Amino acid sequence: MSKTMSLRLTPEQLSAVEKWRRRFNQRSTSATLQLLLEEKLREEEYSAITFADSAAGRQAYVAGTGLAVWEVMMVARTYGQDVRMTAEHLELPERLIRAALTYASDFADEIGAQLAENDDMDFEALRRILPDLQLTIAPRIPDSPSGTESAT
Repeated sequence: MSKTMSLRLTPEQLSAVEKWRRRFNQRSTSATLQLLLEEKLREEEYSAITFADSAAGRQAYVAGTGLAVWEVMMVARTYGQDVRMTAEHLELPERLIRAALTYASDFADEIGAQLAENDDMDFEALRRILPDLQLTIAPRIPDSPSGTESAT
């Protein structure tokens, strides 16, 4: 159940909140304050998580990495959510991977929706978001260690 509260803001605070309101495309100052409070409360509870803007909107990130939590989860899925293997792949400390996994578990709907959106994204959709994006196709690496295919 929500509760209505009164809050006094200094002119400087109100000006800053209004800037955030426009930046977030929020309809009201109240909605902006709710969003900022929610993010700050999450950052306090999950010390390795921070929030930032991206081309896809406001997202939870693993602090100090530039990686959104859903991006870490995308890699973790590949490794069956194995912390050590994900950490090695991303070259990050295991504690940051554990933090991302915990946050993703606690906010499964949020992170799941971001993963689903990414799974549905094709190259042309990405190019609309990132106009300078270029597709590079890597050459096939031969199966045999000597660099030649073996015939059996």
